Amino acid sequence: MDWFTFHVMAVLLSGAAFGGMVLFTVSFAPTVFRTLGRRDAVRLMQAVFPSYYLTMGVLTFGAAGFLILGAYAIEISLLAGSGVVFILLRMIMLPMLDEARSDDRPKFARLHRLNVGIQFVQMAAVGVATIRLAQ
Repeated sequence: MDWFTFHVMAVLLSGAAFGGMVLFTVSFAPTVFRTLGRRDAVRLMQAVFPSYYLTMGVLTFGAAGFLILGAYAIEISLLAGSGVVFILLRMIMLPMLDEARSDDRPKFARLHRLNVGIQFVQMAAVGVATIRLAQ
């Protein structure tokens, strides 16, 4: 098991995070809204998002935790930064979205666009970190 190193663990965890982000964004969320009625789709996504953000936060923090600071400062910054953002989105953005969904449709639309934009930046950051680790 000489091949099973901290570096390999970091690659696996960051790859899992990146894959999860791509799957959720490109396949799962669009399929939910295409398949279910709007009300059921919203309820399902409200149930899934807290777990999604927590899982992605754990994966990205976990990947960063297996790396050595001196050798992988950029990758640690990208992964740990994404982890922090996932946790902040879970703690701050989700309650704001839930509140705006029922009270203020224009505010909800703005928050949703911001959330999607943040997700794409995170996906790019995790993707870059994964590619750098795989080299």
